[in-house]
Amino acid sequence: MTPNSCSPTGPPPPPGGWTADDLDRLPLDGPNGEPDFFKRVELLDGALIFMSPQRRIHERLIRGLTNSLDAQAPEDLAAVSQTDIRINREDMRSCR
Repeated sequence: MTPNSCSPTGPPPPPGGWTADDLDRLPLDGPNGEPDFFKRVELLDGALIFMSPQRRIHERLIRGLTNSLDAQAPEDLAAVSQTDIRINREDMRSCR
């Protein structure tokens, strides 16, 4: 077994690399029917980066923190633990 043989690779990238729109069009399940294959993936400079699955303790900490924040938030706001964000090139330049 090679060191990367257990790492998900996903489909080959389109010419020029992946874009946010490409990522939005991918199905949640993987190319071989793997459930939630694309659920924990990030896009960085045209490449798909597959994130490690969360361990149970991590999930519990996230849930506890989210519940605590939610209990203290104003009525019209809600705490969320994970969400998709898009950062365009102009925004990245202003952060450096």
